[in-house]
Amino acid sequence: MQEYSFSHRFERRVHTIKGAKFTLESATLGKSKHKQAAAFCYKKKNGKQYILMVTSRGSKQWILPKGWIEDDLTEKELAALEAEEEAGVVTKPEKIKKIGLYRYTKQLSRTRSVPVDVNVYSMPLRRLKKKFKERHQRKRKWVTIKEAIKLVSDKDLEAFLKKIA
Repeated sequence: MQEYSFSHRFERRVHTIKGAKFTLESATLGKSKHKQAAAFCYKKKNGKQYILMVTSRGSKQWILPKGWIEDDLTEKELAALEAEEEAGVVTKPEKIKKIGLYRYTKQLSRTRSVPVDVNVYSMPLRRLKKKFKERHQRKRKWVTIKEAIKLVSDKDLEAFLKKIA
């Protein structure tokens, strides 16, 4: 069975907050919407389903792994890549499915923000890496969906999680 592990394919991929901000700021001149893909990573244990939450790098809020849409990747591939980089998740590509979307407001600065549409892709855990790209920048935590709803501070993500609970 095939698994997604992007580290070998995208060694030269540069994805920084500064780069994302630059893209956002230049894009806000002509567009009002921006897109991201998120990973809804799950596993089953003792008859219960758990999802993997990570902290954001800046505010340390609990979120789903996600990233800005890139031209060289499909949304499914991007969601799997973000899951691997931000949480160490390796998944089964044939099992990745879009399960919905939500919109949130991304703060660019104290005075600037943009609406962002996030397409969410479910993906089962195949393997969890101990060493992954952002392990020193984020925490990760397996929780039930009900626990995730209480854990998140973003009201739009909370509403999305309530819809699928």
